[in-house]
Amino acid sequence: MLSGALMNQPVNAGAAVTGVEHVGGITVDFIVQRIQTTNDLEQALGIDAEASYGSPSFGAGVSARFNFAKNAKIQSSSLFMSVTATVKLPVLSINAPSLTLEASKVVDRPDIFAQRFGNAFIRSMERGAIFIGVLRVDTSSSEESESIDTELKGSYGLFSADAEVKFSQVEKHFSSDVFVQMYHEGGPPGLKIEDPTDPRELLRNANLFVESFATNADASSVAYNVTLAPITIATGPLPPNAADLGLAQDVMRFCASRRSVLLDQLNLLQLIVDRPARFDFSNGANLKEIATAASNTQSDLDLIAHCASAAIDSPSKAKFPKDFAAATGVTFPSAVMPEILPVGKPRIPGELTVPNFVGLTVTAAVALASQNGVPIDFRHAESPDDIFGEDLEFLQLGGGPDHPGLHPHSNDQIVIDVQLPPAGSTLQAGATVGLGVELAPGVPE
Repeated sequence: MLSGALMNQPVNAGAAVTGVEHVGGITVDFIVQRIQTTNDLEQALGIDAEASYGSPSFGAGVSARFNFAKNAKIQSSSLFMSVTATVKLPVLSINAPSLTLEASKVVDRPDIFAQRFGNAFIRSMERGAIFIGVLRVDTSSSEESESIDTELKGSYGLFSADAEVKFSQVEKHFSSDVFVQMYHEGGPPGLKIEDPTDPRELLRNANLFVESFATNADASSVAYNVTLAPITIATGPLPPNAADLGLAQDVMRFCASRRSVLLDQLNLLQLIVDRPARFDFSNGANLKEIATAASNTQSDLDLIAHCASAAIDSPSKAKFPKDFAAATGVTFPSAVMPEILPVGKPRIPGELTVPNFVGLTVTAAVALASQNGVPIDFRHAESPDDIFGEDLEFLQLGGGPDHPGLHPHSNDQIVIDVQLPPAGSTLQAGATVGLGVELAPGVPE
């Protein structure tokens, strides 16, 4: 029940799996809202405290949703808005569960029974799908985020008739960058974002997502929630001790809650560490102190993950993070937020933040540059010091008559080896990022 380990089938389903009678309708929920914390996004994604560390048997979606929330990097110095669409289909349920013949043979051997069949089975299954789109408007501070939110007239301004004009004014007035991200489970397979800077893409895909259930609801749905029932209702052995399970679940709930808070903290600290040029440290803020706090926050995140894992493995020995840390000889929490944080610098029109191209193929680098609006120039690099050597723009064309046989390989086989200026730097208007390339490992010269 807690570990989600795969077991043999203990209960017969047969032909008795049906929908619940008289509740055959489809439920659709559509929400547009502002996101201010990672926990807000997790709630929009339907991730609760227990599901975050829940069963991997049906937790693939939960894991993917958590990764989407983590990669969104929610923090207070940018404005985030979301559109969420959820669809729920009628519940399928086993009407009269009974032990299989194989399970019945060892029902008098609880130790063998538990190893083969566990202590629970899936009694019912909910199907449906979820779509979420996130709009990110990069700003210099939380105050600027509030100003933009006011100018857009709240979350509904994301999809108003004059949304394109509003966002054009925001980008011009605040020198902000606008990006959209999308995640969905179920729905039509062809959803895609044509323009990552157009918020209307999210509404278009959300509508296509919902409409797919009108034509083929079964094909568009996924199994997203199950009800676990103890095998005891099918004349099985006793379930785990209720008090132990309750303590373990309390620990996991607390760990999931603290994880969301620590992720917000880490996202803000890491942004300052990775892009110090975006911030003004004249108020006494210390970059080294902030880097230490970021590192310690990562340690705290690791500890609560281990704490939750221990609660899953041994419910009777579950401990809250502070006691768990003390038992392992460490302190929780170890991260101390700096008393003074730097202030975000106003963005200068035309300036761009340089992304990290090193390690990407030429194809991936071109896509990343296009997404971020960063101009790039390919250069031949015999060494990092030689990045401004021979021009390799011909790589875009797969070779050229002036460079026969130099690199007769596809753009998916050539890897960026070095870049100038480095990732996180501020690129002045009109400047270009130079990229040095090498062949991917294993590709012959």
